[in-house]
Amino acid sequence: MAVTIILGHRGASADAPENSLAAFALARRQGADGIELDVRCTADGVVVVHHDATWGRSPAGVGLREGEAVAATDAADRPDGVPLLAEVLELAGRWPGAVLNVELKHEDGHGAAPGRSLRRDAPGADPIGELVGAVRRSLTGSAVVAQVLLSSFDAAVVAEAVRTMPAVPVGRLLAAPAAATVDLAALAGPAARRCTPERLPSTRRSCGGPMPRAGRARGRWTIPPRWSAWRG
Repeated sequence: MAVTIILGHRGASADAPENSLAAFALARRQGADGIELDVRCTADGVVVVHHDATWGRSPAGVGLREGEAVAATDAADRPDGVPLLAEVLELAGRWPGAVLNVELKHEDGHGAAPGRSLRRDAPGADPIGELVGAVRRSLTGSAVVAQVLLSSFDAAVVAEAVRTMPAVPVGRLLAAPAAATVDLAALAGPAARRCTPERLPSTRRSCGGPMPRAGRARGRWTIPPRWSAWRG
């Protein structure tokens, strides 16, 4: 039988700053089954919880550091209120059974990668490997790793996560309207082997449209402005 799990999208983002510890805690108090959060890697290889490629929209305020890229900033220099993934995992230790959908981002929106620090632009740099490796290190030894679902719009990120973290469910996200017309399992590529009833399969995401009929592929749908729903 299909089950729908309601997640606070970037936390309770209609009522608290998105992707903040306050928003995540509030989502749980409001009755969400778990939370969705976005993570990026800083210049010094630390995983921070932040949606955009730049700091222009953060819990510290909008437009304060518009031109500064997350990937060019050391973690210690991030804006006030931006948590580390490790801090969210620690907070989630108070929520037994809560789902943590961690979306891995290294690109600008759903398109090209943003400008990076000189360290990441150097020949041989591997930003995807750095991001996935940093997330793996954050999850290693965490008491809530069994509650984590990883996801990304980037097929290469999905493949690297599947390769390096075989015990953690991984899903591929797609932007509407393409999500309604593609073979999700085929698109998942190396992740397709995980498309079983016991695993989170490739996913599709729409923007507020009707929930799909029961029996379709599992997936995540964003319900603006505050919730995500996983169907499985």
